[in-house]
Amino acid sequence: MKETTKFPKSLIAAAIVFALPGTAMAQLEEVIVTATKRVESAQDIPVSIEVFSGETLDSMGIGDLGDLSTIVPNFSIGDGVTTNLITMRGMGSGEDRSFEQSVSMFVDGVYMPRSRQTRTPFFDADRVEILRGPQAVLFGLNSTAGAISIHSASNRPGDAFEARVTGAYESEYDGSMVTAIIGGSPSDTLGLRLSLQSRDTGDGYIDNPTLGDQGSSESTLARASAVWEPSDKLSITAKYNYADYDLEGQMAEPVNRFSAFVEPGDGVLNWANSGIGENLPQLKDISISSLDKPGSKQQVSNFSLNVDYALGEHTLTGVFGYSDYDYTLATDLDGVAVAGLGLPGLALDAMSYEEYQQTSLELRIASPTGGAFDYVAGIYYQDSELTSDQPNLIVVPLSETLTLKERGNNVFNQDATLWSVFASGTWHVSDSFRVIAGARYSDDDKDWQRNSRCQFSFDLGANWSDGNLGGGACTITSDQGGNVSADNFMPELVLQYDMGEDTMVYAKFSDSAKSGGAGTGSSIPDGQVVYDDETASGFELGFKTRFADGAAEFNAVAFYTEFDDLQVKSSTVNGTRVVTKIGNAGEATTQGLEIDGRWMPSDWLTLGGAIAWLDAEYDEFQGISCNSSGSTPAAADGLGCDAAGQQLPFAPDLSGSVFANVVLPLGSNLNLIGGITVSYSDDYFSDGTLEPDLMQDSYTKVDANIGIAAANNQWDLSVIGKNLSDEKINMSGQPLGAYDIAYLMPPTLVMVQATWRFGSF
Repeated sequence: MKETTKFPKSLIAAAIVFALPGTAMAQLEEVIVTATKRVESAQDIPVSIEVFSGETLDSMGIGDLGDLSTIVPNFSIGDGVTTNLITMRGMGSGEDRSFEQSVSMFVDGVYMPRSRQTRTPFFDADRVEILRGPQAVLFGLNSTAGAISIHSASNRPGDAFEARVTGAYESEYDGSMVTAIIGGSPSDTLGLRLSLQSRDTGDGYIDNPTLGDQGSSESTLARASAVWEPSDKLSITAKYNYADYDLEGQMAEPVNRFSAFVEPGDGVLNWANSGIGENLPQLKDISISSLDKPGSKQQVSNFSLNVDYALGEHTLTGVFGYSDYDYTLATDLDGVAVAGLGLPGLALDAMSYEEYQQTSLELRIASPTGGAFDYVAGIYYQDSELTSDQPNLIVVPLSETLTLKERGNNVFNQDATLWSVFASGTWHVSDSFRVIAGARYSDDDKDWQRNSRCQFSFDLGANWSDGNLGGGACTITSDQGGNVSADNFMPELVLQYDMGEDTMVYAKFSDSAKSGGAGTGSSIPDGQVVYDDETASGFELGFKTRFADGAAEFNAVAFYTEFDDLQVKSSTVNGTRVVTKIGNAGEATTQGLEIDGRWMPSDWLTLGGAIAWLDAEYDEFQGISCNSSGSTPAAADGLGCDAAGQQLPFAPDLSGSVFANVVLPLGSNLNLIGGITVSYSDDYFSDGTLEPDLMQDSYTKVDANIGIAAANNQWDLSVIGKNLSDEKINMSGQPLGAYDIAYLMPPTLVMVQATWRFGSF
């Protein structure tokens, strides 16, 4: 275990702020959420939840969930070579494309299962709800660590016409952003809204000594929504979202152990081969050759249809969703150019292509409230198709005239269906005491097929590029397939007691599960591809209060969660080949304390913050890849190491943030607006092998904004600074033999942002 970390002074100050009673001059705006499938105040529900309004996201310049991960304790999102790593309370999914997510994500009520979908920028949001802890009953399978619910803005019937244009410019890297929104109600029964955004980060913030600046991105987003309410009983909301996201280069650099190829900190790894379509083979006709250098391209189309119908005093709700997702990644893993640094021809390059389609339908009924008993119950069905194509190329110069070449490819296909039934009921034992009991039964079925090829050749100077793996000596030929199915019963029990009108305590017991499946990697031995479900059993004890005549809030929750049959992936060397182990090889425990609060001492100032203590360890993990330091003992079977007692990745002992927001009148027509957020994180491992060289050091990150705004809200002008402390923050890391790479968050960014509003504001 690490030695105890000293409590940061900034967070001590936050605790003092929360303890001050003060004299209320204003009231905090009530935060309304739908985390319980009903419209309720966040202070009234027995859930550990962080909520960010669209207005807050805009003022802070937050464009995706990655920006939120540094200011929300016990929550992180990091880029990786194979997948994104989403973690809540120290628990996340491993680095295999087949793994379901431990933290589920929903956009307008529709499940988004692929990890890369979390990096798609969001905009024109109404709010973002981040729920910690198992959420199986109301959010479904694969919510063992938590859930994220993103709600986009819309216009309802009767809303006045509104429009706004927002522009932003960042000078250091020449980045820009333009957002245009228009909406209103053309009739008494119809509300329409159209939102568009174009974002360009400009020059990349990673300096590549060979290729120049890397890491620049462009994104185009569009959303159209319609709300039709032909009667008091019926409401229909339809939304279509499109997102196109292009990243040029890699947001990664070599660290520490990197050898003589490049100096640490000089830049990203150098792409060894142009003309990817010629050098990286493919097993089937998939358009993966659109990228000719490191980078990625992502396209997402989502459609959702939400229908609410009043059946007497009950409400029937139907949520239909369709998602179409395409992702292409080109990665350089070797660190040298083809003819660079005395090692001509050295290459270790890979690509990844994913295509995913999903159709889902949820039907539920909600009883009226106010009686002795109320409930929510429903059914859910999901059908999906996944294709993953992963070509790679290894070129090793043995002499000036002799080169060893290995080409590989792996195509994974999966058809999956999922259905479940769920119910949650609340028994109001008295005016102050409630018992909430619920459960979800889920049945999922996956048909999978994996086709892997690996071809060796010795090149005496001739150029080979046959475009497929049909010829030559194949050292690995694997065609496998099968079916993985499972059913899970996931109960939940909550005891909730009101200590006063504005104060409540709760105790929550819950079980959750994450679906099993089959690994996608070509290095997984035959017969060891399938893994079982992962389960979680958790307990929470929470406290929520609102005081000072509504000017202050204080919340605290203590939690303990055990994870069994932990889904893990680990690579070891067996002879001359890398062998990947995938399966249910571990158990883990996470426990800790989360505290948050807000205080509005005056009508122009809001203070607040959140603090989290976390103890997250492996109880059992035989077979983890041994790191370079030898800090983990050898496993009993001699393959890999034993991580029992080690800290989980992305699990800092202490993390937190404090903020201050200001809206100060400067006369009758003008307001001073601004805010500052200071975030702190203890050190943590940034990779699954617990590599000490990839340990993220503790950091204190500062974000701030200041500007002026019209008192009638017609316009505003702000300067927004992100990571003003210029911290080097590693989103995730990856050991690659003789060296490591780290995927980095941006350095200091300062941009000017202006908004002009038309119509109703």
